[in-house]
Amino acid sequence: MERFVRLNPPTASNSKLANITAAERAKQYKELHEDGGKLFCTPCNIVVDHRRNSTKRDHLSSANHQKRKSETPADIALKRQTTITSRIARHTIVCMEWIKACTATNTTLSRSDNAMMRSFLLNRVVNGGAIPNHKQLQERYTTFFFFLFSYL
Repeated sequence: MERFVRLNPPTASNSKLANITAAERAKQYKELHEDGGKLFCTPCNIVVDHRRNSTKRDHLSSANHQKRKSETPADIALKRQTTITSRIARHTIVCMEWIKACTATNTTLSRSDNAMMRSFLLNRVVNGGAIPNHKQLQERYTTFFFFLFSYL
């Protein structure tokens, strides 16, 4: 019985599994994409474990994946899933750019609450719906701009 007992079991740090990242796996498989350190199946819109190669192979050969893979690429692009941290970062960038544009044109932030301006932002501007009302802009983002430009 003692010959079957392992005295030094392999650790995760010594294993090759811990060294591969989701971005590296996404380069290996064209149907997978990486966002926020997670590996997503683009057609199926689910998270796949990037450490085990067998889970990816099993998923890519499954019937559900083959069915969703046959959809048009435009439908797949619309369903592409991202992590919440990347969405928050994009939302913050949109708001920062809006504040920069308003200050550069000497326009008050309350103009974004105007009904015509709001409909224009929603219908004609990409990510225009991400711009909140002027109170939220003042509370969240203008203090950041104040500290950013006061140290420059």
